[in-house]
Amino acid sequence: MAVSTNAITWTTRNANFGTSTINALTFHRNLFMAVGDGGQIRTSTDTISWTSRVSNTGGAFFGAVSALGTYLAIGVSGLVHSKQQGAALVQFAPVVNT
Repeated sequence: MAVSTNAITWTTRNANFGTSTINALTFHRNLFMAVGDGGQIRTSTDTISWTSRVSNTGGAFFGAVSALGTYLAIGVSGLVHSKQQGAALVQFAPVVNT
């Protein structure tokens, strides 16, 4: 991943995803959240040091959104994980279209 403070000069960062792909990134209230393949979720306050978050899933996450201190990781088959800043990660039941 690359980060910039001015959208002109970019610096490469490593979120320690190994061989997995980072599929989405969100930022809110001084916390970055990156999500990707294999159920990987990482958070960082500075994009230099990243903390692994346990998702208890091997499914890929393809979306990440944040608002009002809540962070969502959205994945395959309607898989949704939620984390409120400072709280534990919670898995919701898959959302299924009827």
